[in-house]
Amino acid sequence: MTVGVLKVWETHRARSVRLTELKTMAELANLLPDKSAARKSTIEHIEARISNLVRDEQTKRRDATGFTLGLLFTAGGLWATYGAISSNSWLWALAVPLLIFGVTGIVQDGVPRERDERGRALRGSRNNSKK
Repeated sequence: MTVGVLKVWETHRARSVRLTELKTMAELANLLPDKSAARKSTIEHIEARISNLVRDEQTKRRDATGFTLGLLFTAGGLWATYGAISSNSWLWALAVPLLIFGVTGIVQDGVPRERDERGRALRGSRNNSKK
């Protein structure tokens, strides 16, 4: 479960890190001379990254249903694990698959990806993919 939560946190935090990096690059570009080739290439790079950021925000989304189901399966798996530890019973047989499905759902559906209208991730779409 920790892996899933960390993955969601990483993708959430990545946007602010990218914006801060772009702001720093823009400040450095302003320090360069106006006719500098480095300034021109830096500004072109910043513009390309901003357009990619905007495109990603418009086309990529999380699957809320899958993420919620992942949380529910994980919660059920944790409950079954607690029951198995407390009473040393057959609940291990229930806990393991629930935890596997739960963590998988959190990791797969909590990450923004290009998706079709039904919420399924399109093939080959990753965080840094280009169309």
